[in-house]
Amino acid sequence: MISHRQGIVYSSPEDNYNLLKNFDFQSDSTLLVSQQDGSVALVDRRTKGVEAEHEYSLHLKSLRTVSIHPVQTHMFATASTDGTVCLWDHRKIKSKGKKNEPVDLVQHAKSVTSAYFSPVTGKYILSTSVDDKISIIKHSSQGKLTTDKAMRHDNHVGRWLSSFRAVWHPRREDLFVVGSMKRPRQIEIYNDSCEALTTFKCPDNLGSVCSLNAIHSTRDILVGANSSGRLHVFMNS
Repeated sequence: MISHRQGIVYSSPEDNYNLLKNFDFQSDSTLLVSQQDGSVALVDRRTKGVEAEHEYSLHLKSLRTVSIHPVQTHMFATASTDGTVCLWDHRKIKSKGKKNEPVDLVQHAKSVTSAYFSPVTGKYILSTSVDDKISIIKHSSQGKLTTDKAMRHDNHVGRWLSSFRAVWHPRREDLFVVGSMKRPRQIEIYNDSCEALTTFKCPDNLGSVCSLNAIHSTRDILVGANSSGRLHVFMNS
């Protein structure tokens, strides 16, 4: 279920329950939702009811994330447990029940937990995989995907913790943040060459793995979330 201050925006039908994994806004009114069965739902907040406008069958296995290109909003990327990061053109895909082919894809050795376009130009896709890799995938103007950089990173969080999802700095395309299995517990910052820049630690307060992390869109604030629902906030004093 996805809700908004005006009420429920989208809910999976009771007779065909489908876990909702992630979503991204395509416009102020429309969003794409990645789902457990490998499909993506198109939702329009302006229409009555809580059903999707369309559903698209894209993967045979579960989707983890969907990410809209920041400039070419008809393009979007998906990350799946089938081990692929796929690039799609919304103008060319067909409704659920019909076969769709991606514009291009990158194959990982194991399940991909996230894939996000870089926030300014969308020229890169940042992916995190259970094969213990974080990759920066280059997206050409022709839609071709090629792995530009890749780094080894311990992404084995175990069955009880949320999977790591490396995410971009919201205002920059040369920095990203990701959780860490290292001790003492910490949150890591890397540059676009996959070089470690700094870590955020606080032994007195940060004693758990922060699987999900985000940098504020306008202020120098970093927030890390653990799998127990606790938030850790780092900010300039």
